[in-house]
Amino acid sequence: MKMVDFYPDTLAYWTEGKTTRDAHGHYTTETGAYATQGKCRLEYSAPQMVSDSNDKKVLSTTATIYAPLALSTLPDRGQKVKVTKGNDSSDHELSVVNSERGLLHVRIWVE
Repeated sequence: MKMVDFYPDTLAYWTEGKTTRDAHGHYTTETGAYATQGKCRLEYSAPQMVSDSNDKKVLSTTATIYAPLALSTLPDRGQKVKVTKGNDSSDHELSVVNSERGLLHVRIWVE
């Protein structure tokens, strides 16, 4: 009997490259990259889904990412994330609207 995989997808956060200055005063920026954070599940919502946040602001989201509580860090608002779907290996690049660590899982709202 096959068990249900609650987190079939892979979550990665975008990290910006470091900017350094050489002896001549020229700035060089390294290329940013995605760093894998762990497993997740991406669920797209109805078009133009609007929800109220705890601080009474209205959030417009297109999807919610669910991840296990073992996820080490939550992404910052505005940070880019990439979800690679487990069933077809397609990449979905999204921007974080909000995130929270709940009792059962981590939720990340994205647009």
